[in-house]
Amino acid sequence: MLATWDDHDMGQNDGGNDYPKRAESQQVFLEFFNEPKDSPRWKREGVYDSYLFGPPGKRVQIILLDTRYHRSPLKLMDPPYREYDPKSPHAGKDGFVWRTTGRNSPNYDPAATILGAAQWKWLQEQLKVPADFRVIGSSNQFVADDQPWEKWGNFPLEQQRFYRLVKETGAGGIFFISGDRHRAEISRIERKLPYPLFDITSSSLNSPSKPENQDEPNKYRVGRHNFIDSNFGLLTFDWSATDPKLTMEIRDTKGKVVLSHELVLSSLRIPK
Repeated sequence: MLATWDDHDMGQNDGGNDYPKRAESQQVFLEFFNEPKDSPRWKREGVYDSYLFGPPGKRVQIILLDTRYHRSPLKLMDPPYREYDPKSPHAGKDGFVWRTTGRNSPNYDPAATILGAAQWKWLQEQLKVPADFRVIGSSNQFVADDQPWEKWGNFPLEQQRFYRLVKETGAGGIFFISGDRHRAEISRIERKLPYPLFDITSSSLNSPSKPENQDEPNKYRVGRHNFIDSNFGLLTFDWSATDPKLTMEIRDTKGKVVLSHELVLSSLRIPK
């Protein structure tokens, strides 16, 4: 089991580097997952790490980012927004309540960050490691940009920095896995890299989304639908073909496939 964390694992809803107990939370996290005592995670600020599986030519690199420990505070929407929540003790007679947290605006401050300087430098070195497929685990969605909640799109300059880094290192085979959204979907964006960038979002196992939130917009969604019931994601790598194949799946709690997409390794390579 390989793990990174999101906000509630670190200790604060929508939390980032403004959460004062994040160092203590990291110690608890590493103890809980029985992190080996010689692991560099014990010495880092943040729980990011990477792993390699398979021989050359059939190698999968898993990069788990920490998008919490160093992340700058979110820029909230101004003015606040109204949400229909008749069960809330703060709801008016019409059933609506004013929210001052949750929905966010893009932060274009050059000093704002998601990963922090040390993790960006580490990521640059990881993208130079020889690998065929590279699975980048991010607690927040990277590609989906229409929803107003937490996402990499809250910090557009950090998104652009990632694109530049991939081009500079020439790293192929990259796709994202993400969570946080209480829903599952597969997203794809074109023309930001020399190959399409996919993000398969699986969440959650224990807190599905509300039915009224079924039709959340996502212009980058693969297919017309997302899935809001409890789910998990499954990645299958098939090395038997001349052009190795990756199958992305979202399955419900009974194991039924509810979303899927297939691609071949050559489609994730930077042309020479």
